[in-house]
Amino acid sequence: MELYVNYLCEACGSHEKAAEYVGYSIRQYRDIRRKIEAGCIIPPRIENLIRAKTQELQAAGACK
Repeated sequence: MELYVNYLCEACGSHEKAAEYVGYSIRQYRDIRRKIEAGCIIPPRIENLIRAKTQELQAAGACK
């Protein structure tokens, strides 16, 4: 999951832009990132959303 978050940051240019792209506030996205980095389990719906948005970016080739 950490790879997905890092990819979003890299593709969008910053974690703030990645948060906007995924549809979370910067604070919510930061909390999700901290949980992932700490090895905590995040809810499946959040995990699925991050995966889907990452795959969307990979297919499109850039952040919107």
